[in-house]
This record gives sequence, structure tokens and C-alpha cells, in this order.
Amino acid sequence: MKKVIRLSEKDLTKIVKRVISENHEESSLYRELKDVLRNSNYPPESRVDVLRHIADEIESGMTMRKDTESRWSKENEKARRRGGLNPDNEF
Repeated sequence: MKKVIRLSEKDLTKIVKRVISENHEESSLYRELKDVLRNSNYPPESRVDVLRHIADEIESGMTMRKDTESRWSKENEKARRRGGLNPDNEF
């Protein structure tokens, strides 16, 4: 059985604006990168290697950030349990 979800006009407007905004940002970045790479004098293989390297760095940074946030959360929770950290006084 399918569920029926009712949206107000305001909800629908917000969703459409958000999708348009996200698509515009992505397509703008895509176009800029494509233009830079297209105008490059380097061979296609080198351009692909650079893009892969950049993607790997971004992915690695995201993983490190998640790990750091996880460790920070665990340390804060331990300190709270010991009574050493007041949630209102966090940095």
C-alpha cells in the first residue's frame, strides 16, 4: 500500500528552491573545473591523475574529520560522566 504525503504549497516551494539551489551550485563547480581542465596544456592522463589525487585528498580529509569528531564526542561524554565538563561551558 502506498503512502500519501500531503505537502503545503510553502513546503513544496522550499523543496523546489533547495533542489534548484543545489543543482546550480554543483553545475557551477562542474563547469568551472571543466573549463580549467579543458584549457590546460597537460595531457588528458595527467589531468585525470590530478583529479583522482584531489578526490582522494578530499575523501581522506572527510574521514579524518569524522574520526576527530567521533573521538571528541567520546572524550566529552567521558568528561561529563566524571563531572568534569559542564555542557553549558563547552567551547
